[in-house]
Amino acid sequence: MPRKRIYEEIKKVADFYPLKIEIKDLLVIDTPGHETFSNLRSRGSGLCDIAVLVIDIHRGVQKQTIESIELLKMRKTPFVIALNKIDRIFEWNSLPWGSSFNSIKR
Repeated sequence: MPRKRIYEEIKKVADFYPLKIEIKDLLVIDTPGHETFSNLRSRGSGLCDIAVLVIDIHRGVQKQTIESIELLKMRKTPFVIALNKIDRIFEWNSLPWGSSFNSIKR
């Protein structure tokens, strides 16, 4: 999203929450995964140049995960999927200073 657009969005809240923000390189917007936050995810997916969709490996793909993927595809927003909590998988053996990819292969 161009900086100009981000500043326009920030001005909308300036009346009740004064902010002074200088955007340099990266802006992270963390939208809640709970399904009641559908509108927030919809708006957030339209504000980004790239998205990282984080999936809890224990909960797996949920209704809101699919919703997020569809929103990102609809807006043609590039995205990657990251799995978190993989180190909590039953009998997980991590490699010291090794990648999760190599641990999974092993």
